[in-house]
Amino acid sequence: MAETQFQEGDYVRFLNEKQEGTVAKVLGNGNVIVDIENDFPIEATPKELVKVQTNSEQKASLSPYSNCRCAHTCMGKL
Repeated sequence: MAETQFQEGDYVRFLNEKQEGTVAKVLGNGNVIVDIENDFPIEATPKELVKVQTNSEQKASLSPYSNCRCAHTCMGKL
């Protein structure tokens, strides 16, 4: 199985196109399925893509506490 630098949930951009989306699936041959606008899937090779955000970075940016500086006082209020 080919090794890839992408994981499901990573946000990526195409290098030679004005497209971007989320990695929906990593295939056994090393290619990935990228969901672009309206969940339209496109198969791409890793050489065609650049990672913008990892899956874990996306999850952290979606947290309601990501901009919180007080941690102890707002945890139950957001």
